[in-house]
Formats: sequence, structure tokens, C-alpha cells
Amino acid sequence: MRCSAPRADAALPQGSAAPPVAAGFRIGPVLVSNPFLLAPLSGYSDAAMRLIAREEGAGFAFTEMISCIAYLHDSRRTLQRAAWLPEEKPFGLQLMGADADLMRRAAEKAQRDGADLLDINMGCPARRIVRAESGSALMRSPESAERIMRATVASVDIPVTVKLRSGWSREIGDARAVAEAAEAAGIAAITVHGRTQTQKFAGKADWEVIQAVKERVRIPVIGNGDVETAVEAVARMRGAGCDGVMIGRGAIGRPWLFAASLALLTTGMLPEPPGGEALLRLMLRHLGYLQRLYPAGQGLLRFRKHCAAYLRGWPQSKALRAHLHTLCDPAAVEAALVGYFSGGHASA
Repeated sequence: MRCSAPRADAALPQGSAAPPVAAGFRIGPVLVSNPFLLAPLSGYSDAAMRLIAREEGAGFAFTEMISCIAYLHDSRRTLQRAAWLPEEKPFGLQLMGADADLMRRAAEKAQRDGADLLDINMGCPARRIVRAESGSALMRSPESAERIMRATVASVDIPVTVKLRSGWSREIGDARAVAEAAEAAGIAAITVHGRTQTQKFAGKADWEVIQAVKERVRIPVIGNGDVETAVEAVARMRGAGCDGVMIGRGAIGRPWLFAASLALLTTGMLPEPPGGEALLRLMLRHLGYLQRLYPAGQGLLRFRKHCAAYLRGWPQSKALRAHLHTLCDPAAVEAALVGYFSGGHASA
């Protein structure tokens, strides 16, 4: 893979000319192999995407958010979200709930089911989640949050982490205070998304809050929010002084972002994105993992949205995407992709 220096208009913080050697960090006994992690992504981060991310350089990856109630009731769709492939071990599962006892029971089940690490969602701003007093609603309910964290930690032998927002609002639910309570409750690491619940995904993520949390606790702190490029990942990690950076939607269709971030951090050089032949191999690998996880029709449906992201910006890819939506056989999808990339687009 070719490398180049970072663009002049995307300079790293002062002093970045001699990049440090990247080291992983531990969350309890679990080794995070490098500082760049895949975030839980609703509707996306199933085992196929997680494994692709790990193979493309992610230091760790979490499931999408799993409702503790649905998980305890063995909901078919929820169990699909919680499924994992042996190659992705160690495996992290993110739980969401408002009741400490249900979270305790779900955590015990997750450990029995093979999870190596559990994450408590205290960051989802979706209206239905907040109405149920889950997700980011816990940022305004410190007593409930502390009960849930303590019950979950006490129920399992594997490390428990938590993903926070910077607050409920600028006035309520300061992440610094919640982080201190989390550390006291036995939480092993904290991820902070630099927006409040009231912001949802609007505005800019506040990485100064992430830096402030890092300064207040001794456990690992992972920053999250507005990371779309390797330059941003490295710059924000250094600026906040955090242990790692969690990348979410920026990695959809661009899983090589993890390896690019690691290369930039360790060598100061930015790899070129994959060309057509490499992208074809990556897409077919992703399709193969989806076929392992789901019935053929369901796997193809899930592949379509990933395919659209992979092909973003490629010439004449709109027609290809439209054609792929008419295909119901994985072999036909593979043939269409091979035909596209062998037809001159590999050098685009």
C-alpha cells in the first residue's frame, strides 16, 4: 500500500513530526491491540462489519446496542445482533437498559454467551431510548446510572466499560462527575462522545470535555465524535491526551481508516486508500462473512447498504448499485462486482 505525507491543509498538532510508537492498552485483562476502535453502530456493526474492521486495523470492536430485556427474552433479531464469529475474539457486547437487576441478569447471560468485555450504553440520544430512561437519559439520573454500573460490574468476572455523552445538556449531567462515579463503581474504561444528549448529532463534538475526563480518572478514556479521517483521529487523540479514539460512521465503507490512522500515528505517513482490486477483495470478503451470519436473502439485503458506502465516489457506480438491488443470488452479486472492477474502474 502506497503512503504519502499528510495534506498540508490537514496538519497534525505541533510536535507530530516524530510520532510515537503506538501501543495497545488493556481494559482489565482484555488487550486493545491499538488505539483506534470501531464504535457500536445501530444497524451496521454486526459480526461481519466488526471482523472486517478488525482485519483492517481496528484495535477492538463492539456490537451495536443490545436491549437487556430483548436479550433476556432471546429475541431472534437481538440474538442476531449479539452473534459473533470466532475470528473476532476478544469480543465486546454493548448492553442498554434502565433497570439494574435486568442489566445484571443480561450481563451474566452475555458472559455465558462468550463476551470478553461488556459496555453499558449511556449515550444513545434516540427518543424511544430516552423515553425508556435508558441510553443518554442516564446522564441526568446519576443515582440510576450508579446502581446500574455497580450491579453490572458485581455480576460478572469480565471487565465492564461505559459509553457516555458529554452531558445531558451543558448544565445537567457533566461527564466528568459521571466518569468519577464510574471509576468508583469499578468500571474499567470510559468512552466519551463529545456531544450532549440535547445536541444529538448536531454541532461539533467537544473534545475539551474528553480531555477533562481523562484528567479526572485513572482508567482508560476513549474519545468519540466527528472523526472522519485518519488525520482527525490522530490529531484528536493527541489533543485530548486520551488512550484511544472510537470511530463510528466515518468507517462505514472505509474500514481501512483504522490501519491508516495507526500508520499515521506510528510512521507519520498516510497510506493511500485501496485501489479497485483491493476494494473488490474487501467487498467480497464482507459479503462472505454476511453469508456466514444470515440466510442468503437477508445477508444480501444487509450487504446493499455497505456496498453503497464502499462504492461512494467511484465512476458509474450508481448504475451498478441499482443493478445489485435487482439480484437475489450472492454468486450473481459477486459476478457483477468482478465485472465492474475488471472493466477499467480499478484504476479510477
